[in-house]
Amino acid sequence: MRSKIIVTRPEEKSPLAYSGKCFETLNIPVTRLVRNRNVDTAKITAFMPTICVFTSSRGAEIFLELFTSGTISEAKVVAIGDKTSSTLSAMYHGVLVPEEKTSRGVNCLLNNIVKEGDRIVLFSSAKTNRVILRHLEERKWNHLSVELYDAETLDIDPVSQELAKSNCFGILVTSSMEATAIFGQRNSKSLTESDVAGKRVFAIGETTANALRELGIKVSEPVGKSDIKALLIEIERVYCN
Repeated sequence: MRSKIIVTRPEEKSPLAYSGKCFETLNIPVTRLVRNRNVDTAKITAFMPTICVFTSSRGAEIFLELFTSGTISEAKVVAIGDKTSSTLSAMYHGVLVPEEKTSRGVNCLLNNIVKEGDRIVLFSSAKTNRVILRHLEERKWNHLSVELYDAETLDIDPVSQELAKSNCFGILVTSSMEATAIFGQRNSKSLTESDVAGKRVFAIGETTANALRELGIKVSEPVGKSDIKALLIEIERVYCN
């Protein structure tokens, strides 16, 4: 029987089922993505953005639903990763993706493309890690921050129950807000490092890894590069004999 790795990706993001040589995944969402129904589309249009930045595929999907007619058609579009880029390619050609598919990578890309007079809209979650937003503020670039959705914390008892099983190898946390949902003290049922003793805790990327470390959780190697499937393949390469 193959060991299981828990993946915490929200159902709204089309969970990836993986079955490899040694491991298979079990997706247990710990957050639910809730669309913001109060997005002011008129304000966004009036801002006349020249650069639009997207930090998730879910945010990209909501944006395309809001702007079906391609109202914002002249702006350069920046996507944090390939999945987000793929979603946006339904309306936009030449979507820019940073080499390092993280918030820090987006900041580096922006450093190279932002020119005087640019107007930047950051489309993100209400639970954004603020890495990109802080960069926009520090650079004093003309920008607008738009929260397209929020994340509600779900019951994490199913995660605890699966972690306790002998065939559970570990858990793959796919965002910093999920790290907080599982291990943050604001959650009355939050887990601690002792609850994951003997299990591996993997992170989808460095931002999530740093969030876990700040919560007192040891992060196992390898750390991902914002690609779940690629990370699972690398985990098998490292741990399967």
